[in-house]
Amino acid sequence: MIELSGENLPLARCEVMSCMEALGCPGSIVHSQGKVLVIDSKAKAGDLVRRLGLARGIYRVLGEGEGTVYGIKRLVRDADIPPGRTRVTALRSSREGVGPSLAQDLAGAVGATLSRSNPIDLKNPELTLTVAVGRPTALGVQLGEVDRLGMRSRMVKHRPFFSPVSIEPKYARALINLSRCPDDGRLLDPFAGTGGIPMEAGIMGMGSAGADLQQEMVEGARMNLDHFKVSGCQMYQGDFQDVWESQGPFHTVATDPPYGRSSTGGGEDILTLYERFFNVAADHLPPGRFMSTIMPSNMEAEPWPDRFQLIDDHSLRVHRSLKRRFLSFKRI
Repeated sequence: MIELSGENLPLARCEVMSCMEALGCPGSIVHSQGKVLVIDSKAKAGDLVRRLGLARGIYRVLGEGEGTVYGIKRLVRDADIPPGRTRVTALRSSREGVGPSLAQDLAGAVGATLSRSNPIDLKNPELTLTVAVGRPTALGVQLGEVDRLGMRSRMVKHRPFFSPVSIEPKYARALINLSRCPDDGRLLDPFAGTGGIPMEAGIMGMGSAGADLQQEMVEGARMNLDHFKVSGCQMYQGDFQDVWESQGPFHTVATDPPYGRSSTGGGEDILTLYERFFNVAADHLPPGRFMSTIMPSNMEAEPWPDRFQLIDDHSLRVHRSLKRRFLSFKRI
C-alpha cells in the first residue's frame, strides 16, 4: 500500500507503476482510492521510497474491512501484527465522506485493541501501524518513508544557483521514473539548466549527465551538485546532439526543454528545437527504450516522430494560464 502525496494523483499513480517497471518488478493496481494506492508487486519497499517523488510512505497491508470501530477492531484481532512498541496513525484516502474525527476514532480503536506485546509509544516506536480510512478501510504496517524533508531541502529556492523555471525535486523524480531508467542505467538530461533532474537521478542511485548550451548554467549546476554532495553525475557544455554523440551511450532521457519567453534555445525556434530533439533521441535510443519529457500544453503541434509511441500524458497546472504535460514515450 502506498500513500501518495496528493499534488497530482493521476501523475503519482503513473509514477509508481513506471518506477516498478524500472526496478524490473512490474505490478498491478489492486484498487485506488484518493491518496491510497494498493498494488500487487514484488518491488522492495526500500527501492520504492528511494526513488519516488510524489509519495509519502510504503506499507504492508495486514487486512482490509469495514471503516467502523467494530470493523477495525476485528481487523486488528485477525491481523498478524509484529510485536514491539507501536505508533498508530490514520490517513484518509479521500476527504469525501471521511471526516477527520472518524479517522482518529479508528486509530484510537486500533490502539485500544492491541495486545500487551504492542504498547503504544509515540516517541520511540519500533513499528508504525496506519489505518487508511476508505471503502474498504485498510490496516497496514509501515515499511518505509519517502525522504520528503530531503527533497524540500533541495527545492529551487534553497539551491546556491537557481533559475525561476527550474523543476522542483518531487516532479524531477516523477519525470525520471516515467523514463523507466533502471538503477544501473545512465540518464541524460539534454536541457539540464541548473541541474535539478541529473541531481535527483544521482541521489536516486543511477548514473546521470546533463548538457546545456550556456557555460554559466553548467557551472551553476556543478555548484549545486557539489553543494548537495551528489556523485556520479557529469555536466557538459554544448548542444545536446554533440554531447549525446561524444558522451553516450545513455540508457534513457528525462528532460524539461526550454519553453516560453524566459527560456533560451540558442536562438532556435522552440518547435524546431523540440522536433530536432525528438529526432536525435530517436536516432540514439534503441527500440524498446523509454524517455520522458515535459511540454507546455499550448504547443502548436506534436513534435515527436512516428518512431516514438506516446505512453503517458499527464497535465500539471503551473499557474492560472499555463499547464505543462508530463509525457513518456517508447521507442518503436
